[in-house]
Amino acid sequence: FSSDKRGVVIHIAVDEGQPYTVSALAIETLEAEGAQGEPRPAAPIFPEAELLALCDLEPGARFEQAALERDRGALRDHYGDRGYLSHPSLPPGLAWDFLEPRLVFDVEHQTVAVTYRVVQGRRLKLHEILFAGSQHTRDRVLRRELSVFPGEYADLEEINRSLARIQATGYFRDDLNRL
Repeated sequence: FSSDKRGVVIHIAVDEGQPYTVSALAIETLEAEGAQGEPRPAAPIFPEAELLALCDLEPGARFEQAALERDRGALRDHYGDRGYLSHPSLPPGLAWDFLEPRLVFDVEHQTVAVTYRVVQGRRLKLHEILFAGSQHTRDRVLRRELSVFPGEYADLEEINRSLARIQATGYFRDDLNRL
């Protein structure tokens, strides 16, 4: 405690132990079983080698949560650019998802085998694009900012670019900013 008893200093000793090294990295592709069921194995949509090439984590590298999160984003973007979207509004059978990885630790050798578990979802096409809330702006003015169109496979990167261009017009804003 401080001399005036108004504050306290706490020292916490943290022993992180020795860092673990990745012994193996694999990707398991799954499909959603249903709302309550466990996902089941599915044939990969993309070759495992293609997906592993996107990952920062690799055998021999130090196992770090930050690398795992970067890999999650890289895989989400790879699938999302090809019509396999991850969004809370999508039901489990349609949405892409990155489940908790399977980690097998070897305490003796300080290594961990990592298996990413990816629910691939379904490839989605855009059915229609609707604008709501624009009372003064003509539909065609907003549509000219789009680079995605009905009938095309959903491309999350292009959808986000289109939304950014629409928001940049300054005509209106989306307070929910759902994507």
